[in-house]
Order: sequence, then C-alpha cells, then structure tokens
Amino acid sequence: MTDQINAHLQSLLPLRPHTGSEQTFHIDPPNAQSPRTFTYAYGSHTGFLEPACDIKPSPSNLSYPVLQLCVASHFAQYIRVALFSALGYTTSAGIGSTKLVAKLLSDLHKPALQSVQNPYATEEKRQEWFDNFKVEKLCGFGFRTGWILRHYIFGEPMPPKGEYGDPDKVNGTFFEETTIPDGEAMSFADGQPNKGAVTADLTVGKVRTSTTPQDFHAWFGGRLGPRLWGLLHGVDDAEVIPTPAFPKQISVEDSYPDNHSMTTLLNGVATLTRSLVRRLDLELKEGDAYVRFPKTLRLTMRNGWQGSRESKSTRMPVELIDMTLLVEKRVEMVGRATGSLARAMVAGWSPGWKVGIINVAAADLSEQMPGRGIQGLLDKPRLEEEIDWDIIKELPEDIRIEVMKRYHLSPEKLNAVPITKKHAQTEMDEEDDWDDGDDEDEEDSKATCNICGFKIFVWMSDAHARYHDSLVQHSISKS
Repeated sequence: MTDQINAHLQSLLPLRPHTGSEQTFHIDPPNAQSPRTFTYAYGSHTGFLEPACDIKPSPSNLSYPVLQLCVASHFAQYIRVALFSALGYTTSAGIGSTKLVAKLLSDLHKPALQSVQNPYATEEKRQEWFDNFKVEKLCGFGFRTGWILRHYIFGEPMPPKGEYGDPDKVNGTFFEETTIPDGEAMSFADGQPNKGAVTADLTVGKVRTSTTPQDFHAWFGGRLGPRLWGLLHGVDDAEVIPTPAFPKQISVEDSYPDNHSMTTLLNGVATLTRSLVRRLDLELKEGDAYVRFPKTLRLTMRNGWQGSRESKSTRMPVELIDMTLLVEKRVEMVGRATGSLARAMVAGWSPGWKVGIINVAAADLSEQMPGRGIQGLLDKPRLEEEIDWDIIKELPEDIRIEVMKRYHLSPEKLNAVPITKKHAQTEMDEEDDWDDGDDEDEEDSKATCNICGFKIFVWMSDAHARYHDSLVQHSISKS
C-alpha cells in the first residue's frame, strides 16, 4: 500500500495540483482487464484525526508525510466500502506512520469508521495521547511483560510460571478512564505500590515516567529491552510484511461461561470442528479440490478463566481433503481426532475443571498433498472388473462376510459368479514351476574333511580349514 501511494504522489507532485482539486488514484496498472480507481480531494483526509487539534490543512503545511497519510486515508476508505459492497462486512481502519500506531487507531472507532494519525499535532500532543493507552495493548508487550512491569513498578507479586494472565484485558475502550479533579493535572508518575490484588492502572505514560532505558535493559535484555522502550514512545521500526496468499494456520474459537462436564465439552468441540471444516472448505479449496493441505490438527483449551492455555496436536486426518466423501463423513473423521485430543487433555486435569475457551486449529499448511485416507478406500464402491470373485469365494466364511460388508459387495452377485479354472490353473502352473531344491543331489556338492571326517559343502572348505587352524593356535597358546 505504501509503495502504491508513493508511486501515485511521485507522478502527481510534478504537476503541482491545487489543494482540494479532484485527483484519480489508479490501483491497478492501466493495461489491467478491469482497472480499479477512486477519486479524492487533494490534500484532504477522511476519518477521525487522532489526537484532535485546532490546526487545519493548508498549502503551507502539506508536507510529503502529510500527503501520504491523506492519500492513505482515502485508499482505506475505498477498501472498506468495497468490502461492504461485495461481502456485506463492516470494517474499521487505522492509518498511521507505523504498524504500532495504525493498529491502535484501528480499534478506536469500531465497527465501521476509521481513524488517522494527526500529522498536524505537536510532538507533546501525540505523546500525551499515546500515554493514555494501556501498555498491554502495544504489540510486543505480552502478558508476562505486563506482570514484570507491575512487579517492579507497583510491587505486585509475580504469579507462578505458566499462570500469567492479562489483568487489563477487558472489552471496551483501550483508554484508561481516569477521573481528574477540577484544576488538577494528571501525573503519570504518581501512584502508590500495590502489594495486593491487581487494581492499579498500567498505562504507557505510567511505565514511561516510572522507568528508564537502563531498567528495560536489565529486565528484558539487550535485544528486547531497547525495542520495548522505543514502543513506549511510538517508535516501531518493524518491517511491514505482505500478507501471504494463505495463512500459516486457520482456527476457530469460542468462549464458554459454564463448561465443566464432558458432554458439554465434547459438544462444544464438535461444533467448532464443524465450523473449522466449513472454513477450510471456503478458504483452501479452488473448484472441487484443496490447494493447501493442513498437516496438523491442534486443540487448545483454557481450564478456568485465569489459567494458562494448554494445547495438544495430532496429524490432520487426510479424509478432510477427500472430496469423494460426504461432508458429514469428513467432519466426523476430523471430529474423532479433536474428541480424542479433548479426552486426553482433560484426563490430566484435577477434578473440578472448567473450560472457558476452546480453539480448534488447522496448522502447518503445505502445498504437498498427503496420501489418501483409508476411509475413502473403504467407502468407495468397487467396480465389478476390480473384484476377483474366485479369491472371495475361497476365503473362510467369517472373513468373507466381513470383506463383503466392508466393500459393499452383494451376496447375490457372489452366488451368481461361478469359479473359473483360471485360478486353479495358475496354482498348478506355479506348483509345477516351483523348485525348492529337494531333488538336487546334495552329496555331489559335498566333500569329506580330512581332519574331522565331517561332510561339508565344497564352498565351505576354506572356512572349515580356518576353523581347525584356530583350534590349533588356541591349543599352542594354552601350552
């Protein structure tokens, strides 16, 4: 997207367009079959400016970075309108100079509006706006990072390893709603250590003003520490990586308020499995065949609302991609695997478990098709010319009944087909040609040992002579 915006501006700026003049943005090359374009007013933006300020755009302050954000806002608006027109999806968007800022902006006006980083705001205004976000909302600050900061800033005890949770992860705005008495200014450096439960607000401003770069280096190391410190100031140098045509994994997830029985748990797993197969069919199929093949099936569950997540994986049943099977059969085969994973996971838990979240994922997407599943071979009707009725007739009765049932063979057809002489003749021919060596005159190929008198094969003579030599040498050594 940035490359397209830069190319558009570099072709437009030499023309010295007037502010507010209508310009056309070409998304596709001119030689495309149906090139897409949109028009916009030069130097204008669309969406909420964050943070708000009183400065208005004018020819004097339309620098290149300002024009980039303005054009990007119209590009994002075009994409959102196209998504709604084609698929009926409402979307929000964030337009910023870094991935970090753009992600924060995209969450401010959900579900169907967009926000733009205000290029006219002063540095102090931008940092003040940034300071109000919860630090856990910054990409790079995970659950454990948040607990470490709480431990050093507020004095809160660290939870046991593996039981980290996000105390600030709640639905709603990313901003802290702090009430400030009239006439007083808020200071992020204020705050008393909290030795008990998690109650203190951990904002970007609180962390930034309570710590130093040296603290971050000591707590998080020489590689991660400086990066996290930069994120507190809105600095994000991470490269923007294009989204691949296919993701690394596809998953479905749901939360449950009261899931503490095996029946309820397996019903939830089965529902999510059905949804996963439907989604895989939508995203990985072209025509009637898969073009990407998930190799791993993973089940993730969380026991209790504050507990850590636990995962178990297995090989993805190849019946998933067998389009000769009915979709119900494919769902059933994948469901058996997820059900087994759920039982194995619960077996290791203590009584009183309660699952709050279930996630079923198809991972390790590959371009190489796996082997065919046994279920497809069993369920596929056999062609008459593929069946050797003579072999089936000669099977023991119990095995014959099982084979015919598995391969959907009709007993009437078996009785109607006579045994041909082909098979019997083949057996006779094989018996005539078989040579087991019984008629060979073994005596002609043997010789008598001059030392022990035993008859041995001629080809064994050298080895047998070395055997006697070794006995002689052994006797000499003992003497």
